[in-house]
Amino acid sequence: MSKSLYCSVRMRIHREGEHLSGAEDLVPLPEINLVLTSFWQRLFPFVLLEGTLPLQQIVTIDPVLEKDILRKSLLAVQTMKSESSEETEKALPGLLRHILPSGRTELILEIFKNEIMGSAPRNGALLVTSEGRILPEGFSGGIRTTHVGCVSSLRRSLENQLDSFFGKPNHRFVDALVLASKVLSSGGVLLEICASDDPQYTTGYVASPLFGYVRIPHIKRQGIRRGGRLYVISPDSPLPALLSFLSSTPVLFGSQSPDSDLMSHPDLTIIPSVRGTFPPGGASG
Repeated sequence: MSKSLYCSVRMRIHREGEHLSGAEDLVPLPEINLVLTSFWQRLFPFVLLEGTLPLQQIVTIDPVLEKDILRKSLLAVQTMKSESSEETEKALPGLLRHILPSGRTELILEIFKNEIMGSAPRNGALLVTSEGRILPEGFSGGIRTTHVGCVSSLRRSLENQLDSFFGKPNHRFVDALVLASKVLSSGGVLLEICASDDPQYTTGYVASPLFGYVRIPHIKRQGIRRGGRLYVISPDSPLPALLSFLSSTPVLFGSQSPDSDLMSHPDLTIIPSVRGTFPPGGASG
């Protein structure tokens, strides 16, 4: 039985109600100790920082049968060429015009500016229609995308490759890539825009079927504590089914889509995809 049982493991770190960090994975039962140890280690930097106590780390574990898991491929990755927030602000609308309906780019960016970067943090993503309508007040607290993971061998390969590409640890990048890949695999989301609420982390991303996962350097200026996720919903997407998929359908990524599937753009650079498909269990490879 244990060989067919997986666990959805979710972790959140808070300080007096303020969200500081989070992580999630979907792993076979024998790997759960490794995941819990890695999540515990993410608490240490906050413990070492003066003035951050008291801290609260919450871990949630849900059992998942292997037969219920959908197997998907991660989005291929590109990065925007930008050296400053001014360059990003200038280039981003041109990218989004390829994704969004005609005349909606400025409206969606204005909503992101006001509702994500200009408002108190939500517990999840803000949902917006492709016409620029914020979905009903019942969703104002945000929608959480959960029950998602990446085969451990693929995760290690991605982290090693990206460390070489960017010259720094990239577990945060891989976490975001996995989450965005589930969101886009729903088939009901045209676009995701994300900026971290970490005041020192200024790289965000845009995820879409056309361009894959696009790292956006300088999506905000350093020192800004605001951030969050915005999902632009396809007009023909049944909302209840979409919400159910995002919040409860288990998805495990064991390969990465080829970068040849990406639409090219002069402001973007492709980050070569990790080649190959990895074992479903993720314990080897």
